[in-house]
Amino acid sequence: CEVTNARYKVFIDAGGYANQSYWTPEGWTWRSSNTIKEPSLWAGGKNNCGPNYPTYPVVGLSWHEACAFAKWAGKKLPTEAQWEKAARGTDGRTYPWGEKLGGMANGDSSGSTPAGTYPQGASPYGCLDMAGNVWEWCNDWYNNKYYSVTPASNPPGPATGTEKLILGGSWYNFDGVGGTLQSAHRSKVKTPDNRTFNLGFRCVR
Repeated sequence: CEVTNARYKVFIDAGGYANQSYWTPEGWTWRSSNTIKEPSLWAGGKNNCGPNYPTYPVVGLSWHEACAFAKWAGKKLPTEAQWEKAARGTDGRTYPWGEKLGGMANGDSSGSTPAGTYPQGASPYGCLDMAGNVWEWCNDWYNNKYYSVTPASNPPGPATGTEKLILGGSWYNFDGVGGTLQSAHRSKVKTPDNRTFNLGFRCVR
């Protein structure tokens, strides 16, 4: 599942924002210079974020914060290749569950839903909410030409860049035909410090 508010609260309560060892150098500088102590929507509870919404995916946090949580948890953010394989399986399906949209994901509602609300939309590996609900940070820098030069097996993502990749679509960005929910749909945000109301993450191990 996507990381929930309840799980993220454990990270906060464990001193995750005060322990430099969990953060990249750039992330720690950003956190320190902006006195960041929690996701941007945490205290106000907007967009189902914060401790009053324990089962909802945490949102309003930067790539830096997602990376710090992942390291604290003994995991990582997924590469694009890992994420897409988890969503599409070995048969290259359009959506995690198959080829037809059919109400299998939260892509057309007034807000996010609790993690795992759509079990019928699970991927071939049992991963939930890989289409819709909230966008998800990936480890990779965004490069729209990367697939023309990538290794055929286990591509690690571009070594450098200015914009980070996000995948999965969200409840807010439904385009009416499901294009943004397709597993191969790629998007980006401007910088790793972007904190958006419909953007969360999941981890890999």
